[in-house]
Amino acid sequence: MINFFKKVVDNNNLGWAFRPTIKFCWGRNPNLQKAISSASRKVAFTLAEVLITLGIIGVVAAMTLPTLIQNYQKKVAAVQLKHFSSLIQQANKAYTAQEIIKSVDYMDYIAPKNPDSMMDYFNIYFKPYIKVNEVEKKEAGILIKFANGTGAYLQKINDCPLEPDNLTCETYFIFCPKVKYCETINEAAINTRTFGVDGKNTFLMYTGGTAPSVYKYNKWTRAQLVEAATDSAVHCSSLIEFDNWEIKDDNPCWK
Repeated sequence: MINFFKKVVDNNNLGWAFRPTIKFCWGRNPNLQKAISSASRKVAFTLAEVLITLGIIGVVAAMTLPTLIQNYQKKVAAVQLKHFSSLIQQANKAYTAQEIIKSVDYMDYIAPKNPDSMMDYFNIYFKPYIKVNEVEKKEAGILIKFANGTGAYLQKINDCPLEPDNLTCETYFIFCPKVKYCETINEAAINTRTFGVDGKNTFLMYTGGTAPSVYKYNKWTRAQLVEAATDSAVHCSSLIEFDNWEIKDDNPCWK
């Protein structure tokens, strides 16, 4: 309650002065008092309500978390595969440019399943143009480790003397988004049919930096490429390249 005028008395005068005062009348407004009292109460949940809520959250998480994790893994794998492709293509271009302007080392022949020969090939054509953490010889090829945790295995599987480019004929990279998968490659199982790849943790790539280009030569449609990838994981890197370096939901290697 607000009074705007109050009678005042001074030494000589008796009169009225403008002096606002405020009075709170709690007892006269029971509705306001009840509202304030109600708002001040503490809200609490029972143990059963808390457990039910946690159970619902757990069920939803169990249903969605695997999908979220796989989508993240697909994104990472596609980005790293694209980066590796670009890296190898740039190394090839850099070697070619050096070859034009000055004399550079070169090789006439790579011995199949020979780590020493493969190391020489890598040191001449790739190592000067890309950064690697470590390169080590394996039983039939070499293992390349990169600073970002990825890796690649490089091997020449067979000789092909009738081909015009016998140097890199039947020579392939197997790229691994995580180097540990390249470290455990079964070299004895690598052949021209499966190459020991699964299209998820290991991907087949040409030494030129592109995915296997059979689909380009044969002018496959995407549906034909999906069918080929379903039959053999060799074509899964080609499907990712075809899809502009994206792993889509119908990629058979991720089902």
